[in-house]
Amino acid sequence: MKSILKYAAAAAIVLTTFALTACGNQLDFDVQLSNGNDVVIELDGFSMTNQDLLNLLMSGNIDGQNPGVSVILDWVDLMILPDLVEIDESLIDNQRESLEELDADDLEVALITNGFADIDDLLVSTRLQMMRTQAVRDSVVYTEEELYEIFNELFTPLETDDEDEDAQTFEDVRDNLENFLVTERISAPGYTEAVLARLREEAGMVIYSEYFAIKYSNFLNADFTDELDITTSTSDTTIVSVNTANAVESLTLEDFFVAVINRFAFRENSRLFDYLNLHVLDEIYNVNRRTINDDITQAKMNLLDWFYPQMEFMGLYSEEEIFDWFWLNHLQNLAFDDHITLSDDRVEYLHANYTVARETSHILVGDYDLALELITRLQAVSADELNALFAELAIEYSTCGSAPNGGTLGRLSIPSGMVQEFEDATFELAQGSFSTTPVESQHGYHIILVDYFDQLPSLATIRTQEMNRLRESPEYLAGVMFTLRAEHNIVFHNELLQSRYNVLLETNRRNTTN
Repeated sequence: MKSILKYAAAAAIVLTTFALTACGNQLDFDVQLSNGNDVVIELDGFSMTNQDLLNLLMSGNIDGQNPGVSVILDWVDLMILPDLVEIDESLIDNQRESLEELDADDLEVALITNGFADIDDLLVSTRLQMMRTQAVRDSVVYTEEELYEIFNELFTPLETDDEDEDAQTFEDVRDNLENFLVTERISAPGYTEAVLARLREEAGMVIYSEYFAIKYSNFLNADFTDELDITTSTSDTTIVSVNTANAVESLTLEDFFVAVINRFAFRENSRLFDYLNLHVLDEIYNVNRRTINDDITQAKMNLLDWFYPQMEFMGLYSEEEIFDWFWLNHLQNLAFDDHITLSDDRVEYLHANYTVARETSHILVGDYDLALELITRLQAVSADELNALFAELAIEYSTCGSAPNGGTLGRLSIPSGMVQEFEDATFELAQGSFSTTPVESQHGYHIILVDYFDQLPSLATIRTQEMNRLRESPEYLAGVMFTLRAEHNIVFHNELLQSRYNVLLETNRRNTTN
């Protein structure tokens, strides 16, 4: 079994729970959709309703906040902040121009995996963040005395006999002082959340869900929450309402659900994919629970006291959540081994184009003629004497930090991390040879010695290396799962979900074609 750290880097999968209903001491989810019993996703032997999907997407936190609360607060702030603050719209226009210059296919995938329907949807989010920032900055109140106090602390010149004509006056730096003070105030823990919460309260925000009201309260700074009035009520059609300058606006449950699946269904590392993958793979592979427990035991032995901190870092807080994570990863590894193959032609191509690592040394000088002189001295000695003389010349003449070690750079492979001219010249040299003409780069002139080549791996070794590379690439595992879900006849009874799934499917096919 691979270590848990490797799993985390390769798959980055975080499962909070696969249960569709709240359990244990978790809050009861009280939002019920009128169309909640309608089937939204079907596979052979399994289906999900709208309510199932909503419950799943609400599990856990995204960026430290409950997904449903995030949708609610975004909607509320978009309703109230335009009447309260002004932002520089030219910044939005500039971002639009930059986005429209990107490759259309790449942009579409980036939008989907970050929870945006299109460029306009992304720019709405950008505008919202700008308005929030401005509202928080506008909330900071300060006096002239406070500004003068900061000025005296930061800009009082040193005492000298002569008056400093270049000394900055208070008015010279007033803007900087105001910015410094505002930045200091708004960076205080909980300040931003407190300001925005107060504006929502003043706008008469009503949350029609005890579940989301409690999640919202938990999200806010604890000290501020005690004095905040979070108004709740009940409704079969509304999730939140707020007073604007013109009317009372309400977010319907139907629009809330659309916003949730728009934002979170296919976001990167979506819980939906994890959930579907588990059900598909559990139909294919009969894995004994003891096998998964053995994997967990091995991980605990590897990580010792770091095991549970690592689990919590990935959002896994219970034994059930940890088991589910290992269970899914075990099943996905089985699926990968069964479905990812390399043709003999591909392996032979990789073998023929394989670049072996090589032990490399160099002498770096700033003068071309000196480099030529050193090359002439190296050419005058036998092969047995070459390494010793090269090291002596490097110590005496090289301006590189490797000089004290005789110019040794160690084993280099492609990419080497060196400048391109150096890398190109190095991998053209034969074993035991050195550059007979100075290699010019931005650093000066190099004389490069290739001491030793690693052996060319066998075809079997290259096959194993390439399989490991593919295993560490999440898109190849995703490709396997796209195939298996298709074999289980996956169907989305939601046009938005189906269209986005098709985009991700086609992109994966394009990116995983050898």
